[in-house]
Amino acid sequence: MKKIVKTIVQVTYQCKRCRRTYTNKKDALECERWGVEKRPFKVGDRVRATQGRTHWCGCPYVCEGRIKKIVGPLPFTIEVVVSYGTSQDGKGHYYLYEISSGRCPKCKERRSAQYPSRVLKPAPKR
Repeated sequence: MKKIVKTIVQVTYQCKRCRRTYTNKKDALECERWGVEKRPFKVGDRVRATQGRTHWCGCPYVCEGRIKKIVGPLPFTIEVVVSYGTSQDGKGHYYLYEISSGRCPKCKERRSAQYPSRVLKPAPKR
């Protein structure tokens, strides 16, 4: 008996900015061509989101706190453009800012959320 092993080699291309992989070179080059937004905030800055959220226990809240982590750059997707109402047409790269916003008053669980810079503003001084 003869054992036959087939290996499939698939060539992928990677964007240098966001490290997303593409199956063809043209899409990867187009992703690289679009710029990266400037970072208006840094880790440790106090910020406040302009959009409200609802905790899983049903408690509504507006996220306000310090930035714990910056994720990205990430390529714009249709979901980001629609949900955050950006003026971009889905081209370019953006950063997500993870904010720790204290404890939920109902269930006492720590809350954190990720937002793009377009829906954040500096928090007022305490």
